[in-house]
Amino acid sequence: SNDNKYFFVGRDGWLQLYDATVNDAGAWLYDFQKDSINTENVRISKKSPNQFLRKNGNNLQWCNYANLPGGALNCNNIVNVGNSDWAGGDGNDITDNDQYILMNQGNLLVVYDLINKNQKWSVTQPCGILDYATLSSLGNYAIAYCDNQEPDSRKHVYIYNINHGVSWQDFLPWKTHAEIGIDSQGDEVLFTIINNSAGANSGLDSYPGDQQRAFADDDLIMIKLKNKQARILADLDPAGSYLNATMSAPFNNKNFIVLSLQKVSSGANTASQMKSGWLPYEGEIIKVPLDGSGKIERLAHTYSSTLGGAVTLRAQADPAVSGDGALVIFRAAINADRDDIFKIYVP
Repeated sequence: SNDNKYFFVGRDGWLQLYDATVNDAGAWLYDFQKDSINTENVRISKKSPNQFLRKNGNNLQWCNYANLPGGALNCNNIVNVGNSDWAGGDGNDITDNDQYILMNQGNLLVVYDLINKNQKWSVTQPCGILDYATLSSLGNYAIAYCDNQEPDSRKHVYIYNINHGVSWQDFLPWKTHAEIGIDSQGDEVLFTIINNSAGANSGLDSYPGDQQRAFADDDLIMIKLKNKQARILADLDPAGSYLNATMSAPFNNKNFIVLSLQKVSSGANTASQMKSGWLPYEGEIIKVPLDGSGKIERLAHTYSSTLGGAVTLRAQADPAVSGDGALVIFRAAINADRDDIFKIYVP
C-alpha cells in the first residue's frame, strides 16, 4: 500500500491482505476469496491509502479496505468499461496519480480516465501476438511488448504517443522483462536489459553529458521514451547467462530501481541443493542507482532458481518495492522447499 502499512499476496488464485508491520503468522489479516476478488483482478492505489481498483462485471470500482478485517469492504463504481480486460500482464497499467488505466478490448488497447470517468484513447495494438502492454508513469505513452518474431527474427517493443502520436513506433528490437518510471529530469523512461547489443548501438543515443562505453548485452539501461536517449545503469554480466530478471521501480523515489536475478537451472531438486555454485548477482535482489555510477547494492540472496529444470513460482522472487523505496516484499524458498514471503527495509 502507498503508506507501507499493508501488502497483498496472491495465494491459490485469491487476493490476501497482510499487515506489513507484523512478522510471521500475525501478519495475515484478510482473505478476499469471500468477496470473490481474485489476484489478477486488482490494481493497488498509488495515491490513496486503503484503496485498490477492481473490475466487477462491466464496471471499474475503487474499493476501500480501511474497515477490514472486522468491517465491510466498501466498493463504488467509477466507469463502465464493457468487456475490456486488464492489459498490464507483467507491466504497469495504471498511472502514478491513479488517473488513467490501460485496458485490452479484443484487438484494441483502451485508456480510461478514472477522474473524468470516460474513455480517453483507443488504438489497435501493433503486435501479431501481444504479450502484454504497459502505460507509462504519467500516461503519455502506451507500450506494447510483442511475442511474435519480426523479419529480423526478434521480438520487438512498440510505443505510441497517446497525446500527439499518429501511429505505433518501433522502439526496441528486443523484448525482456521491463519496468517503467521517471528519471531525475522528470522524463518518462523504460528500464530493460539488453540482449541485442547491435540493435541498441544502432538505435539508441546516450544521455546528454554521459561519457559511457558502447552498449553491451546484459547491460541494464534506462531509456527516455521521448527521444530514445539511454543510460547504462549496471553491467550484469557477472551473473552469466541468467534465466531472467524482474524489476520494480519506486514511483515516489527517482533514485534507484530494484531487480531480482534468477539462477539458470542446475538440475537441483531441493532448496538445499540450490545453495551452491552461485555467481555474483545470481539469485539476488539488488538496488541499482539511476545516476549511471554503477554502484550496485546487494540487498539479499533469494536462492531463486528453477528446480529439476522446471520453472516454478520460486524461480522468480518478484520483488515489489514501496512507492518511497523504503520497503521491498519478495518470495523465496530460503528456509525450505516452499515459498515464503520476506521483507527488506532498504538502506
